[in-house]
Amino acid sequence: MMRGWVRMIDKDTEDLINDFLQVRENLYSKSIIKENKEIQKLISCSILNNIILSKKIFKRNYMIEKFLELYFSISFSKYIYASRTMICGKITRYIYDIEDEDELINILNSIYNILSKIKDNKNVFDTDIYDVIMGIKL
Repeated sequence: MMRGWVRMIDKDTEDLINDFLQVRENLYSKSIIKENKEIQKLISCSILNNIILSKKIFKRNYMIEKFLELYFSISFSKYIYASRTMICGKITRYIYDIEDEDELINILNSIYNILSKIKDNKNVFDTDIYDVIMGIKL
């Protein structure tokens, strides 16, 4: 390990990321998960809340506001960003209120993209071609 290198995530979060990245293809190939929006919502909420609660990924809460706007076009009242648990509650409510299957798949794909960046120790605010494509509003 390189000296001075700081891990962006803790071991539990790293295990969660690795598990999700490894089973991602299975999630889409197994019809029970592919057709069950509740399981997709549960996966989305759990991973996204874990990312939001990480002080190693987001040292300050204002960074979460930018992150949610960038990847999910989500914004809340300013007072919500004072507490990570309030942010997680709003995110959970937002995801569970989604009825459109395509929107839910887009959220899962964005989460996959974010986790790939975190795993590769890249800044989540760095954009790549996928981010540009996802940011195009049709």
